[in-house]
Amino acid sequence: MTDNPLARAAPRLSLILALALLLGCETQMRQSDQGPWIPVGPGGVLALNGPVQVPQDRARVFFRNGRLQPTGANQGPSCGIEIRTIPRDGPHVIPAGSFTITRVQPYWTQVAAIDPDRDRSAVRLRPASAPDSGGTPLIQEGYHLWLSDGPDAEVMRLTCLGMLDEMWRARPPTLDEIRAALGDLATLELPPNPSP
Repeated sequence: MTDNPLARAAPRLSLILALALLLGCETQMRQSDQGPWIPVGPGGVLALNGPVQVPQDRARVFFRNGRLQPTGANQGPSCGIEIRTIPRDGPHVIPAGSFTITRVQPYWTQVAAIDPDRDRSAVRLRPASAPDSGGTPLIQEGYHLWLSDGPDAEVMRLTCLGMLDEMWRARPPTLDEIRAALGDLATLELPPNPSP
């Protein structure tokens, strides 16, 4: 059996190629429903225009239609500001101020629904191919905007999601929808588009 250096190097070369392709990918966000897709990346700013209160025993609070709500991820378009530590002894207040966006990451999540006619304590998986009409999964598409350098080190990220829908119809929120969700409570500024 001969020792082939190329065969030994192939897995390493594949990994390097995969990383190069991933690093070369950029996140794109649509400006509006009919608007162009624009590249988005680090360097933007999320400014909270006033203090934001995260309820006790929660890790996030949601911006929806320019209002703060304790729940709302499934009712998008919405954005949830998330903190690192769940407050147990009262709400956590994030002071007004600006946070730097360090990374923009496309994101999607599958959402489970509870059947009100079933026992809520029972967990039941229902694949899409189930004989009892499992259907296609309900998902939300969106973005994680990772935050740092703000007035509160507990703040981790802003997650903005589109409408909950069947997988084939789901789409991420547009930049206009994200700004409408934030309303006057927060301002999102993205870095200028790089020239083509």
